[in-house]
Amino acid sequence: MGTHWTHGQSHEFHGLPFTSTMVYGDYEGKMVFNEPMLTKSYLESKPNRTSTIRVPARYPKAGRYPTSFSVTLEPAAKQYRVRISAFQNRN
Repeated sequence: MGTHWTHGQSHEFHGLPFTSTMVYGDYEGKMVFNEPMLTKSYLESKPNRTSTIRVPARYPKAGRYPTSFSVTLEPAAKQYRVRISAFQNRN
């Protein structure tokens, strides 16, 4: 799965409990994924929230990268929906 890392300014590093954060991953020195990481207790709180993703200063290659993620509970479907969105071109 490679190395996982997150932004040092994330709230869990500054005295607040870990609930959700954006995780990046690299393999052999190259970024290969980014994904929201959420705790079970966060999901059980039935969130309806959109968060801004702190974007890296550089990306390994040009492309479209997300700048926000949202988490919502869809009660009728009895499921959570986690979306990454607001993609922007990055060089």
